[in-house]
Amino acid sequence: MDDVTTSQEQCEQRVSGLIPAFALASGLQEQEMRMREAGVRVTMPWRQEPWGERLFQVTDPNGLIIRFVEWAVPERG
Repeated sequence: MDDVTTSQEQCEQRVSGLIPAFALASGLQEQEMRMREAGVRVTMPWRQEPWGERLFQVTDPNGLIIRFVEWAVPERG
């Protein structure tokens, strides 16, 4: 089997139009703090939406946006 390598042109391409999301069972705020401490570029800080979604997102050096999500039962008021 031949070795597969990525060309320099492919390495320099920017990603667009796709935001992968990873669902976490718990610990979303702690995960964001851990990533910040490790030097990861957090481009949308942790927040909670009215419908119960908690999320934050990071952007990797290639421009790929990655969203981390945790679901919570929204508070009824």
